[in-house]
Amino acid sequence: MKQVSAITKEASITTKNISTVVFLRILQYPFLFLAVTLIPRLMGPEIYGEYALLISIIAIASSIVYLGSGEVLVRFIPELEIHGESASTIRLSSNMFIFKIAIDLVVSIVLFLILNLAYGDRFSIIYFILIGAILLVADVGSIPYFLLFGLNKLGKYSLRDPFRRALGLVFILVLFHYYGLVGAIVSTLLVETSLAILYFFWARKYFCIDSFGIDLSFLMPYLKFGFIFYISVGLLNVWQRLGNILIGYITDDSREVALFDIPNQILLMVLNFIPILITYFIPIFTELLLTGKEGKLINWSNLIMKYIGTFCMIIFFGFVFTGPDLIPIIIGSKYKEIFPNGVVLLLSLFPMSFAQLGSVFSLVYKEPRKYLQALCFALSTFLFISILLIPRCASMGCAIATFISSIVLAVVLYIYFRDKLLPCLADGFKTIILGFIFVPFLFFRGGLITNLSLVVCSMLVYILLLFVSRVLKLDEFKEIFRTIRHRPLEL
Repeated sequence: MKQVSAITKEASITTKNISTVVFLRILQYPFLFLAVTLIPRLMGPEIYGEYALLISIIAIASSIVYLGSGEVLVRFIPELEIHGESASTIRLSSNMFIFKIAIDLVVSIVLFLILNLAYGDRFSIIYFILIGAILLVADVGSIPYFLLFGLNKLGKYSLRDPFRRALGLVFILVLFHYYGLVGAIVSTLLVETSLAILYFFWARKYFCIDSFGIDLSFLMPYLKFGFIFYISVGLLNVWQRLGNILIGYITDDSREVALFDIPNQILLMVLNFIPILITYFIPIFTELLLTGKEGKLINWSNLIMKYIGTFCMIIFFGFVFTGPDLIPIIIGSKYKEIFPNGVVLLLSLFPMSFAQLGSVFSLVYKEPRKYLQALCFALSTFLFISILLIPRCASMGCAIATFISSIVLAVVLYIYFRDKLLPCLADGFKTIILGFIFVPFLFFRGGLITNLSLVVCSMLVYILLLFVSRVLKLDEFKEIFRTIRHRPLEL
């Protein structure tokens, strides 16, 4: 009790400042769920596979032009504002804006030529033009977005995800109905354009025509700082999105792309939620480290990891119990074959959760190269196993490659940060070992109602076991709950 209270006291300032951010991040998930369920059903496996392939190309291309601009603005804008250098803030944001436009135009032209060569017999030119336009608008629109984060306007910063999900869902349902696959891609362009206009409006006073230009001598120190983060973010996005492209290229079967993409989207939805519970503790972790309280940093990490492990176990077995029944009902019977892919992919939750904590340590301890090296190992493993298994197992081969490469990422990060991660690993394994209580319930599977009842019963038994075995403690749970009950930030 005392340990948790001590931690809570020092973290309370941080947690009360992120309540609005967490709420807005969570707000996107109903729209994500609707998108994952409605869009594949509307399109059908073949067309959805084509759509997923094109969206993956956009995501990977965006990673190429990212250049670490987010980390640059988030790191240096607060420093400039604290020192009263508003003119330098305007100069940095305006220079970065023009620089990104120039880079995006060049990359868009090169990308058009590459796509026309690789997919010219599969898609019409209009798709390649739309991809280039989306790349330009989305990347340039990210400048005011990260600028608001650097200015600590977290409410406006966090509105982008729920707004994007809601608007995107409406646009794609309407435009695909009338214009097919072209309409679906146009909907992405409309969403990114709307977001860019909105965020430029909010940050308009930090852009000045007189400062528009490309002063490389001014930008270079910032770009050098962001470079290693750029490589890491790029590798992560390529790793998460490359599966669709590899499956499409090797099998030439859009249906197999769809069978991988949907469970992969479910995996990414959960993985994108977990950083909400980890990433926003970076400031307090840094403060604890700098004030000689590394022990409390490890205690917080251990505490977070226990609850994340519990969350992942419930998600995984919830899918195992209900997936075969709910997939045909929610998405359609044509997609029932995604279940085995989903089981394998969701196994990745456990090593990836651990790896995400390792990535936070790489930032807090100022060792981003270790995270980059771990990503290189993981991506290399993914490519090797995918090329080996996709010709034989199609989408399942890519799912296996994702799972194995996530283990590689976690193992490498553990090797680099073993002293910090070992305590977290111990309690994380306890949540997994106790999760075997779900297994006996699998022998009583029946219809949908029976399986849903089994999910509820097994989850209750699992959580009870965690508290009885003192892996989770009621006192620490109460303290955490009291910590996060603060008035949210004003938008």
